[in-house]
Amino acid sequence: MKSRSEYWENAYRAVPESALLYDGPYIKSLMFEEDELEGIREEAYGIIEKSLEVVGARSSTEPYDEAALLHDLNQLDRIYMVRDWDVFARLESRLIQSMKKRGILEGISGMEFPMNIRVMHGKIPPDSVNFALASHHLHSDLWADEPEDSLINLLYLGGDVSSTYCEFYDFPQGEVASLEAYRGPYSGYDGSQANFTLVPLPPAVGQFAAFDIIVPHKTTRLGGAARISIDFRLRRDDPYCSDSEAWNREHIPLSRYWLINPDEVSCFAEKCRYELGRLKQEGDEAGYEARRAWIQEHTPDAEKILRECV
Repeated sequence: MKSRSEYWENAYRAVPESALLYDGPYIKSLMFEEDELEGIREEAYGIIEKSLEVVGARSSTEPYDEAALLHDLNQLDRIYMVRDWDVFARLESRLIQSMKKRGILEGISGMEFPMNIRVMHGKIPPDSVNFALASHHLHSDLWADEPEDSLINLLYLGGDVSSTYCEFYDFPQGEVASLEAYRGPYSGYDGSQANFTLVPLPPAVGQFAAFDIIVPHKTTRLGGAARISIDFRLRRDDPYCSDSEAWNREHIPLSRYWLINPDEVSCFAEKCRYELGRLKQEGDEAGYEARRAWIQEHTPDAEKILRECV
């Protein structure tokens, strides 16, 4: 595995310079094309629609368009996403295809599954105002003990992105060691924030940003309506090179990182077949057994899926 600096020195080299909205030492940004966004929205909005149905928040039985979806979301303070594994598998596959065609998966070994579909509202939920790990505090995800080899990816899908968005901060190279070393509440960072500089990256629907786990960032909320986005982490290291305690821990379990499947996937069972097949092919017996156990524990139709993976 390349070091952090080595990875970012070579990352996104396949992307034309003219296509990059921002090209910093530890953060890159570009725009997705509309036809890509349509396919991604189809899967992500399908999850949101099912989630609204679960809590009885759908205002109509008619098929959703984006405006109707946002209307219903704006009636809520927050919403929790249902776990439809098939849809999440297709959503992941669409993202992988978009990244693969741009050559930006070079040096990447693992991907978080399921990814996060976020509906962010213009006001901070009351119970999150003083939460030590709330995203409106300036922070690095490494401070919350995310894997040190990971990078975060954010894609704005729709809604009021001008009122609720993510701010990113550059920093001098001399601050890297402090950013890498700290773990704890976001307000307790003991390095110097005086030299952090706001990245000039105005938010826009379709904007994709990839940034290292050490990059300070925060969610800014200026009122307004809901924003819909997806975010997920990629890993530079083998996602199965983890100790067993961290794999199953309650806080940020490392079992949520899977191998990158370069092929298109139509359902969760296909994703599992690839994962288990590759682990078996590579002779990773511990990883194979750990993933089988995860599928058994978290998947309603695990027995059928595992039979198909033999």
